[in-house]
Amino acid sequence: MFKKFETLNNIYISKNNIINNLNIIKNESKKIVFPVLKSNAYWHWIKEIAKILKWQDLKYIVADSYYEALLIHKVNKTPVLIIWYINHNNFNKMKLKNITLMMYDIFNIQKLWETKRKVKIHLKINTWMNRLWVKLDDLDEVLEVIKKYKNITLEWVYSHFSQADEIDNSFTNNQIEIFSKAIEKIKNTWFDIKYTHIW
Repeated sequence: MFKKFETLNNIYISKNNIINNLNIIKNESKKIVFPVLKSNAYWHWIKEIAKILKWQDLKYIVADSYYEALLIHKVNKTPVLIIWYINHNNFNKMKLKNITLMMYDIFNIQKLWETKRKVKIHLKINTWMNRLWVKLDDLDEVLEVIKKYKNITLEWVYSHFSQADEIDNSFTNNQIEIFSKAIEKIKNTWFDIKYTHIW
């Protein structure tokens, strides 16, 4: 009654090529690199790619959700940065060891503080993409709130390019300008941000 499912194409993942590409990017850029495995490693199978990256020297692997972070940690103990929305009601239910959360507003920062659990956060700056981010005009207020909450460590600050693959770089340049203003504002407060990232 049921026919065997056959695909039109097969995708083969090369462990050696992934590691080689990672090393090329790290060496050429002289930057810290976070492999982004969100959305099931862009449909290249998150656990399999996380296994390949297991022995690499990485500060973070990036994921979309807590569920993805758990999948990664089944095979790889590298810290995971979750970059998408998490319902605040779930903060107390999460295992936060080796997990860092993206924060983008005062409400969720306060809810995280209420858990009384130590947690690292990366603050997401709005550079005109307008999707779950802190606006430049609200940044001072957000920083003051974080300053009060001793269980929360603001580790990094970041943003996201929306049109970096286009020939016209004008929008990307505007994003960089806004992000630079945010970093300058943060440096002029009590925060000592060692790293920033934008992709």
